Amino acid sequence: MEYMKLLESKNKQFENLSEVIKDSKMEIEDLHDNIEKQFDENNNNNEMLDKMKFKTRDSSQGRPYNSNIRQIYYFMRSHGVGVEHIGPILKCIFDMFNIQYSELPSCSSALIFDKEMNILSKEQMSEIFNENDNLMMHRDATTKSGRHVYAVELSNAKSTYTLGLQELADGRAETYAKSTDEMISNINDVCTANPD
Repeated sequence: MEYMKLLESKNKQFENLSEVIKDSKMEIEDLHDNIEKQFDENNNNNEMLDKMKFKTRDSSQGRPYNSNIRQIYYFMRSHGVGVEHIGPILKCIFDMFNIQYSELPSCSSALIFDKEMNILSKEQMSEIFNENDNLMMHRDATTKSGRHVYAVELSNAKSTYTLGLQELADGRAETYAKSTDEMISNINDVCTANPD
């Protein structure tokens, strides 16, 4: 019985992924058609549009990756794309649309972007804590396929924010309390470091 539920769950996941892939292919085809139309309309500018360039690094000292490439990585990570997959995806897209690019970040650089994104999200939570006197905490947990996941959210009058999401060893009250305390302590560290 449990095997059938697991199989049904996996089938639903497969169907969802198939639907996402199908939608993505349609979007790519639409984008490709739009680009072809634009090229046809701008025949006089074909030479200039032959090779678009996408710069990934700033020219300042140390040649850091620029904000454009960081934003792409932040966006893809926030949508669940694994660090090791972002570079190949970007290469495929750039090649498909004939976009010339300089070097893409390595996996280790992408992990640094991940840390930056984590710091930025904690900064945002810090602002929410500092700006609002009335916050509501929501907590929920679930067990799927033997994995216990716990989440904490905060709401103010305008929005709901995820404070943290962790996989826990068990569903005991002490474990929840410790996990919640760690999440709040992480945000509190940012709040006290940046009291503005």
